[in-house]
Amino acid sequence: MDSLRPTAVKLSIIIPVFNCSQYLKKALDSALEQTYPNVEVIVYDDCSTDPGVRGTLLQFKDHPGLKIFFGKTNLGISMATNLAILQSSGEYVALMDCDDILHPHALETAARYINEHPYVHYFYSNRENIDQDGKIINRLDFSQYTSKHPGEQILTFMFASHLKIIKKEALQRVGLFKKEFDSCQDYEMALRMSNRFAFCHIPEYLYQYRIHPRQISSLKKSDQALLSLRAREVEMVRRELYRGNIGKNKISIVILTLNRWKRTKSSLDLLVKHTPLPHEIILLDNNSSDETVPMLKWFAGQRSNVSLILEKENLGPAGGRKKALKAAGGDFIVTLDNDIEVGPRWLENLLVRLKEAQADAACCRVLLPNGKIQYNGGHYVVREPFITFSFIDHSMKHDSLGSLIFRECRWLPGGATIYRRSVFDHVDFCEELRGGMEDNDLSLQMMRAGLKMVNSPLSTVVHHHTHHEPKDLQDREYLRRRYDWEQLKTTLSVFYRRHGLIIYDPWLFEKLNIPGSSDREVIDYFTRHFRVNPR
Repeated sequence: MDSLRPTAVKLSIIIPVFNCSQYLKKALDSALEQTYPNVEVIVYDDCSTDPGVRGTLLQFKDHPGLKIFFGKTNLGISMATNLAILQSSGEYVALMDCDDILHPHALETAARYINEHPYVHYFYSNRENIDQDGKIINRLDFSQYTSKHPGEQILTFMFASHLKIIKKEALQRVGLFKKEFDSCQDYEMALRMSNRFAFCHIPEYLYQYRIHPRQISSLKKSDQALLSLRAREVEMVRRELYRGNIGKNKISIVILTLNRWKRTKSSLDLLVKHTPLPHEIILLDNNSSDETVPMLKWFAGQRSNVSLILEKENLGPAGGRKKALKAAGGDFIVTLDNDIEVGPRWLENLLVRLKEAQADAACCRVLLPNGKIQYNGGHYVVREPFITFSFIDHSMKHDSLGSLIFRECRWLPGGATIYRRSVFDHVDFCEELRGGMEDNDLSLQMMRAGLKMVNSPLSTVVHHHTHHEPKDLQDREYLRRRYDWEQLKTTLSVFYRRHGLIIYDPWLFEKLNIPGSSDREVIDYFTRHFRVNPR
């Protein structure tokens, strides 16, 4: 059977490159001269400053088993590795440094173990340490670390090192490498995987790890040790959260409602199902006109951790959140739209993300009902006086590995986002933004305050946005109250007054009858009609 043939599985050797041109050719030769035939080599040059690197790589440009990519900016080893992985087509990735050497039979041996252990997701071998001239210094045998459940062992020692081979399927569940842990990114990945997947030791010396003067300075070794310690701390926090333990911390989940009671009830039911961590829910209704209020009263009456605030007028998203925030007692505040359905461990992964990135806020990876991504964080670009906001990973397929890159963001849409309580010592929701864009405004405030925002791609939720729900598009009363064009025009003017920036959206300009045949015309309109407050 094909599934049992030793060449059935395709392997991708991943080589992130930064300088080290004097060792690069030997590394590439060893990767390309493997005895195993079903292999590809992916090289990503992370904008090397060593002029010899490009020349060496170009010597191999016509090799059929090699793909070479040149980065335009230096991103660090984690991102370089991620981008190489995204270009690979193998079922497993074998990770290699650009100054090391693979034994000729390394992948053939690995493929044999993969076929013998189809349910293992992480393989690691013994290794030889060599000096700058290729002379063997010593040999490291990791035979004593052969447990199928290495979660406890790896907390004390990174034994699952070179050569390491990871099943891509596992990366779909734990995500890609994290820039925050550059220089100990392999250890952090192994920690993430250790409590979820079986590991397998290959008791052969398949890899030569080069030790040379240009490798890592004593200062960086100190940084590396601190990062390794933080990686262990984060893993311990993750395990505790997954067990349902949050310590002394309190979590407040703030949800605003405006009609759409059936959708709201479905979202609340899933919130209860998928949120085992202790929490409180603050429900604020913005003067619904359908059966939402009776449903909310029933829901709140069934649970002691739910507070219900009923408004007699629509405060808008910003005003509603600002008022609900006053009733929240949590150390962490989650803003959650009432048409978003959460998934397993959505909240646990948000909390882990804050911890590992040392961030102040993090947002979920938000899918649409059609399986495509609505957003996975956001960015903005300023071209004064315009500011353009954009979603990260918008329209990407939900199962795309590229959507599992952990990123720092400049804008966090507020539909499924967690904030440290301390954030609101520096920023606040502006209730004048009654037509929306409160999260755009809040993110600008956070950037100016030096607060850090990140995405959390392992926190997956589904957004049943009105424009993707045919039945909701027939609810004219809801649409009239939710999308008030005059109110939206006022929102744009308030944003301009607060920040001196015009949110650039030609479609919106047309809907709001704002002259927009040219940038100059839009600028003239805003400067003529609205005043900017000096900051």
